Amino acid sequence: MPDPGAHICVSEWRDIDAAPSVVSGQDKERVAQVLRSTDWATVVWTPTWILEDPETTVLTIGGSENLLVGECDDYSEDSWRLSQPQHEDTLDDPSAYLAKSQVVVFELTGDSDHLESPQRGLADFDRDDHSR
Repeated sequence: MPDPGAHICVSEWRDIDAAPSVVSGQDKERVAQVLRSTDWATVVWTPTWILEDPETTVLTIGGSENLLVGECDDYSEDSWRLSQPQHEDTLDDPSAYLAKSQVVVFELTGDSDHLESPQRGLADFDRDDHSR
């Protein structure tokens, strides 16, 4: 399992599933969904305490208190620079410097065809067998 502060190159579900335990199962599912169904190739898991800092001016995605999307650059040995151009109209500075030791960066490295998680929803259960 990668250490906290991991940079995970994602080509299939098991890459996401191998994320550090600080990333919840629900957030892993959301990462897969974002990478599978949007144009974003990078999702960043960030601890809540960083997002609560008034100096942090980035926004999480719907359905998660810890996940961010945007353009993530390897700024220095110790930090990532996340910019969110999608929020330029609503935030003065839609970017943040995130400590590599505190966040998990998921970066899509192939196509998203293999990102289906083994999780199944209630709608997935087919009741074709009516022969009780």
